Amino acid sequence: MDRRTRKTTDAIRTAVLQQMLSYKYNELTVSRICEAADISRRTFYLHYQDIDDVFSDIFDIINAPLYKAIEELEQNYIHGQNEDYELSVIFRLINQTIENNTAYLTRLACEPSYFHVQMRHITLMKNLINKHLKQSEDAKGIYTAYLDYYTSGILELYFQWYRHDHSLSLDDIRDFALNIIRADRQYFLHAEQSLRNP
Repeated sequence: MDRRTRKTTDAIRTAVLQQMLSYKYNELTVSRICEAADISRRTFYLHYQDIDDVFSDIFDIINAPLYKAIEELEQNYIHGQNEDYELSVIFRLINQTIENNTAYLTRLACEPSYFHVQMRHITLMKNLINKHLKQSEDAKGIYTAYLDYYTSGILELYFQWYRHDHSLSLDDIRDFALNIIRADRQYFLHAEQSLRNP
């Protein structure tokens, strides 16, 4: 990407991030974005198909450091050998991503019109947590149900953090999540084995 293209796409993304703080999703328009970015509509469409395409680009940029850190974690540690450490790192990386993009992610969490944009971030977090909790790719039954229950509860704590519904910090949420899984993992693994081998 040459310097001019990078400058233009940066301006468009910045305009979208600024506009979304004031407008609901259905109130965002290419015209408003172009005015804020000081570009023409033609220039906008040279770089993006539509506003959702800009949000996809923002998603990739925001999460690029997270992806890179996860890749390094997976290269340096054998999955399953130190699961508590792995999960702790996953939550620390998620929290860093949230801290670095608080205004944007809070808007997604608190404004219902951006729910479809938020879903990509929810899915990413859920997949990261579940991937590092699964004992095997064929984990099924009560353990899989537990994973869904567990991750949904943790995600709800994050949503409440965005809305200031509790006084927990991001570190508190991480520690709470780790303590819950440490306490419950063996019970649910035993229950899973008992169901498989009655």
